Amino acid sequence: MFTGDEFRDGLPHIAKTLNKYKVNCSFFVTGKFLEDKKATKILQKLYKQGHYVGPHSDQHLLYSPWEDRDSLLISKEEFIHDLQENVIKLEKLGISPGDM
Repeated sequence: MFTGDEFRDGLPHIAKTLNKYKVNCSFFVTGKFLEDKKATKILQKLYKQGHYVGPHSDQHLLYSPWEDRDSLLISKEEFIHDLQENVIKLEKLGISPGDM
């Protein structure tokens, strides 16, 4: 499993290694990650090769404070909106919502 926010460090190497060993992987990425054109090209290729590509969140919101993990910093509506924005960006790359 691979998660990505704003950096694509290692993604080209990961993609090459997965292809070499014929291993599928799951990629969960944020909207920030999708702003990187090189990363999106690699993700589109990975998706076409049969890897799972899905949403992580759009802006990588902090859901609860570090010092009190039982509290929430965002509402249900904010959470849903953030996730929907990420899904829209993935759809624009040709990643089917039914595959997410």
